[in-house]
Amino acid sequence: MRIDHTQDVSVIVPLGEHWLAECCASDFGIKTSMANIVKDLENWIELATGTIILAYDGVELVGFMPVFAVPSFLGPQLFALEKYWYASQGHHAAGPMMLAEARRWAKENNCSHLIMSASNIASNMHDKCCMFYDRVGLKLFETSYICEV
Repeated sequence: MRIDHTQDVSVIVPLGEHWLAECCASDFGIKTSMANIVKDLENWIELATGTIILAYDGVELVGFMPVFAVPSFLGPQLFALEKYWYASQGHHAAGPMMLAEARRWAKENNCSHLIMSASNIASNMHDKCCMFYDRVGLKLFETSYICEV
């Protein structure tokens, strides 16, 4: 497994399409599109210090994890904020390796904390993702709920 970085969002589009095929957003009445995600990430890259961490199994892209340094909403520090991370099925080593790289990147970019998400809309892996976070020493930070209006 090889880890790399990019700011070229187009690199993740083919793998992102696989992620959206696994996505559970329709269960919540949420519409998704890779075009919107690309636009969102391009805006973040333009406005914030950030990187897209990539995991390759040989030459094939098997994971991505965009991470951005943002001002803390709680005090005078920077937080590293992960958005949209994904590792393809059968490539479970990608998650821990990208997380380790995100921690390294956050420290290098003067962030005091790394905030990782676990979303029920992202896939049916929410509970396994939470167990992974617990196992590697992350602490539960927030819980969100949603309803249609």
